[in-house]
Amino acid sequence: MVFFGEYDFKEKNAKDTYIFKNDKVRFKGDDGFSVKINGKNYAIIFTGEIYNRNNIKKELNLRGFSPKTDSELLLLCYYASGLEFINKLDGVFSFAIYDDEQKTLLLARDHLGVMPLFYTFENGFSFSSNLDCLIQKEEKIGIDSLREIFGIGPARTPGTTAFKHIKEILPGSYAHFISGVFSEEKYFKLTPNIHIDDFETTIEKIKYMVTNSIQNKINSDTCSLLSGGIDSTIVTTVANNYSKSNFDTKISTFSFDYVDNKKYFVSGDFQPGEDRPFVEIVSKKLETEHTFLEIGIDDLISYLYKAVDAKALPGMGDIDSSLLFFLEKIKQGYSSFLTGEGADEVFGGYPWFIREDLINSNSFPWSNNIHYRTFFIDDEVKNKLDLKEYTEHKYRQSLNNSPSIFSESPEEKRLRDIYYLNTQWFMQTLIERTQRISKYLNIIPRMPYANAELVQYVYNIPWYIKTKDNVTKYTLRKAFENTVPKEIVYRKKSPFPKTYNPKYTEELLKIFRKDVLNKNSALYPLLNIEIVNNIEKEHTKPWFGQLMQGPQQLAYLIQINYWIEKYNISIKI
Repeated sequence: MVFFGEYDFKEKNAKDTYIFKNDKVRFKGDDGFSVKINGKNYAIIFTGEIYNRNNIKKELNLRGFSPKTDSELLLLCYYASGLEFINKLDGVFSFAIYDDEQKTLLLARDHLGVMPLFYTFENGFSFSSNLDCLIQKEEKIGIDSLREIFGIGPARTPGTTAFKHIKEILPGSYAHFISGVFSEEKYFKLTPNIHIDDFETTIEKIKYMVTNSIQNKINSDTCSLLSGGIDSTIVTTVANNYSKSNFDTKISTFSFDYVDNKKYFVSGDFQPGEDRPFVEIVSKKLETEHTFLEIGIDDLISYLYKAVDAKALPGMGDIDSSLLFFLEKIKQGYSSFLTGEGADEVFGGYPWFIREDLINSNSFPWSNNIHYRTFFIDDEVKNKLDLKEYTEHKYRQSLNNSPSIFSESPEEKRLRDIYYLNTQWFMQTLIERTQRISKYLNIIPRMPYANAELVQYVYNIPWYIKTKDNVTKYTLRKAFENTVPKEIVYRKKSPFPKTYNPKYTEELLKIFRKDVLNKNSALYPLLNIEIVNNIEKEHTKPWFGQLMQGPQQLAYLIQINYWIEKYNISIKI
């Protein structure tokens, strides 16, 4: 669902339907509610899901309210409890509430920022859950936008977009607009505490919280994405048991791969083995109705452009386009899906949680070599952008916000910082990818590991427990070692798959040379033409995350070029 609103703004389109309007505010959206209480009007537009709605309904029933939808529930909670109600919510949401009594507009976003909420002061104040709604017919971007795209992307600095005039409410934040004054405040942030639970209690709590979070997100029309790794296997196993008990049916599962990937697969540090044998082990043990989905080169490339349409920003290349293709297939039979997204950030599943060179890289560990990101940029442009300084500034700025406790050693503090950076940056990138693509397709993603209570608890577990014996996600594995097949419990992480077919790179190069390496392209003036003519020979090491290497860089540049042209963006540096 998408919503859009304007505050103190002249109406542009009389045919729009509004949930509530007066001289100051107008809303439109798919899910909204307005009510008059004691002669005062209150209105809400909302997108998302509230998982603990039943408990909140009971509280409201005692006060004489009977909400029928999540929108009604949130608005009545606001009326009954004020801003404090946000802290009671377990869910993913963004919403806008207009309070006619206080003459106040309230904007809020869920604890971990699963649901988006953008705003702009261009020509008045407007806000939307969809970035597209705020983009102008002719956009201009400056030097900081290019710094975000080339230095930070496909991640982005929290609260910003690549569009100069469009900002985003931060995760776990709300904003007030009162008498023309805009202010934003955090209501949720990670709090450092000394972990007092013993090992057995810690493991029990993790199992309870993960299980409860999964069960809260299942209905009769939910399927599960199954990669054969520990994260998705736990989700699928718990969901399958719950589905059999409550809906008398086994859960359906899906896994993804690429046509001919078995033929071309190359084992590496980040992707040690193929997923399919492990998927077969799990689906056979659980007796799920399993579907293997594959994507070919032509679709992988054509969906690069659809992925930009979905996000209104360039993204993770074929990693985005393949996810969009797969979810489009799943949507034909299901309205929602469960995914293991977020587990690696929450429980410490990446190499940069255990490898000393990455832990101590003094930079974002998933993007720690600026050369691999910038070698293709024209030298004069590169000097103006000064991407090394920009990214280091963002890194230092974020570290300054990372909490600590007085009793920590320097080593413990550094690992706490790594955890903080991952939840604020890397997890946001992956959650955004899944959420925006799902929203584009009108299918609902459910991410049990992206749970604020769980993240807060695991945040304070000492690292000698989290990565005991140098095993990533040790506490999660230990919690479910008797629940999932033994072949899966300590299987080394294998991320979302990518194609190894050399034809993919060949086809990308053809498109790149045709669409980007021509003097009329949007990107041409920014490129070092001599270098990009041999771009496929430049490097094979990841430049973002674990999967984005040479082919993904080509795909990213193609997406950037398409994005600039699609939105009629002019560049000024």
